Amino acid sequence: MFDTIVVTQPTGGTNLETIADILRAGDVTTIDIAAAYATESGVDPLVETLQAELGGAWATTPKRWVVAFDYLRTQPSAADRLAGLPRSEVRIQDAAAVLLSKGAPRRPFHPKTFLFGGANRTRLFTGSGNISRSGLTRGHEVGVLLDHGGRATAASQVVQDAIGSAQTWFDGLWARGERYLPVAADYRRLFDSQPNLRHPTPTEDDTADYKITHAGLKPQDLIKLRVCQNLWIEVGKVTKNRRALPGNQLMMKRMTRVFFGMPALDVPINTTLAVLSVSLAGGPAEERTLSFSDNNMDKITLPVPDAVVGSYNTETLHFERLGGGRFNLKVMTNAQKRTAKARSAAIGASFVMNGGREWGVF
Repeated sequence: MFDTIVVTQPTGGTNLETIADILRAGDVTTIDIAAAYATESGVDPLVETLQAELGGAWATTPKRWVVAFDYLRTQPSAADRLAGLPRSEVRIQDAAAVLLSKGAPRRPFHPKTFLFGGANRTRLFTGSGNISRSGLTRGHEVGVLLDHGGRATAASQVVQDAIGSAQTWFDGLWARGERYLPVAADYRRLFDSQPNLRHPTPTEDDTADYKITHAGLKPQDLIKLRVCQNLWIEVGKVTKNRRALPGNQLMMKRMTRVFFGMPALDVPINTTLAVLSVSLAGGPAEERTLSFSDNNMDKITLPVPDAVVGSYNTETLHFERLGGGRFNLKVMTNAQKRTAKARSAAIGASFVMNGGREWGVF
């Protein structure tokens, strides 16, 4: 049995749907993926799909990833997530040289190749899509799936040979690749450096499918929201949504959603954008809703104030992004606020809302 399928995203299905179909068909015992870069918005849905479709085999299926640090497009949190999966290892193409040159590769690494091995079936899915939201679901991409199962025949031999050649190529990359974990801290320092956060390199996820207004966030601002791991915001007066009790709804600038992992996309008012996992002051994680409110602002429902945080009114909050839709939340001291403001100002990521509340990312 053999098959060849062309995927023309987004009009002819998506790359992520194709990967789900491969897994759903079964006989997947190994996963090998090589991609130019990985972003959080690509890793999150890909991991969710792998986990859902592999089911009980999720924890035991070996997963090998080869990505690059080229141009500092791979988000450290995305690579960390891949490295932390069960039976998973990440290797980096030419890591030492790219780190030495502050992100410039000696030879750009640009593949987008997914290999699925099985006892009696092998698949090669390759095309133009990276491990990014755009590459997997939204952007204009073309991919080809080669699927071979059973004994090779005269008609299917060319498909089997093509998949075998791609596997040999990947195994060579893997053998030469540098292990991610020993160089992760060096890459994080480079990625989080002021020069990079001041002028981060755009990726396919940095789109502007929204109405740009004079007072609104600009596309170059949204790139900083995507790459920065920290957001601070003056609360002012919290919406009184709990009657006599302290409120827990925080209004934010429209498109602040990008920091929380959402695309810069216009949606109707009162649209739920995401359900996030938020821990308050190191406490247990709670599911919190991010939405676009009827006042044309992004709104997050904060954890209910407790004995430690009696009220959010007039405080300054700090969100730290952990990856995988998870965030730490704390109330900042005046000294912490001054430090955060300075770090945001240093990278041109300090903002003021129409009502005068200040906020920023770093």
